[in-house]
Amino acid sequence: MRGSTLRRRAVVVSAPCGYLSIMTVNVLLFASYADVLGKNQFELDLAPGATAGDVLGHVQALPGAARLPQN
Repeated sequence: MRGSTLRRRAVVVSAPCGYLSIMTVNVLLFASYADVLGKNQFELDLAPGATAGDVLGHVQALPGAARLPQN
């Protein structure tokens, strides 16, 4: 994911067998991503098994993201 960095922080909620049920990532935006989206970071709650592609999909759905560089 060009232009951003992921930092993981787990949030544990009640779940069967003690499994992690929610993962919160702090998405850091740099350069053109921060300029275009008007912020340099945001938090995103993800389901178990989420991938970097899921985060990228969320970033691409943000207002103004149509002006971001295409992969």
